[in-house]
Amino acid sequence: MRPDGALEVNEGWRTMPYLGRGSVGIGLVLHQYLEHRVDERFAEASAGVARAARSPFYAQSGLFTGRAGIIAYLAATAHDADLRQELDSQVRRLAWHALPYRNGIAFPGEQLLRLSMDLGTGTAGVLLAVAAARYGQPLPLPFLTPLSGAQNSPAPAGATGMTGNK
Repeated sequence: MRPDGALEVNEGWRTMPYLGRGSVGIGLVLHQYLEHRVDERFAEASAGVARAARSPFYAQSGLFTGRAGIIAYLAATAHDADLRQELDSQVRRLAWHALPYRNGIAFPGEQLLRLSMDLGTGTAGVLLAVAAARYGQPLPLPFLTPLSGAQNSPAPAGATGMTGNK
């Protein structure tokens, strides 16, 4: 936990808010869990993750280790006007990272060494996150996308598995 209340993954020498190796990846799972269960500790952690997604500066633009991952998190969790405004601000800040490429733009990859078109660190991931923000849909990432046909109502306390058996 940072002094401002932001919850980030502590790597021992730095803290990470990112989707791939940081707190917003955990925050996506917490958000989904809290839609089905009430848990004060998880709700407090989720609020700390939301604070971590409010930094004006992220060095990289990518989905797994940059601003696009923050945007993906906010697109999935921004259910109030304040977080929606933060989401819009993060999308606008992508302009800081955009570089001219042919007749359009592209985004630098890992460590900003070269342009990248891949999903995890480059332009494809940025575009996916922007689409999620624009259409208000969570990213279709494996294990992080709600199952089609999954029950939306909370399961009884203590229920396990899909049958609800204790």
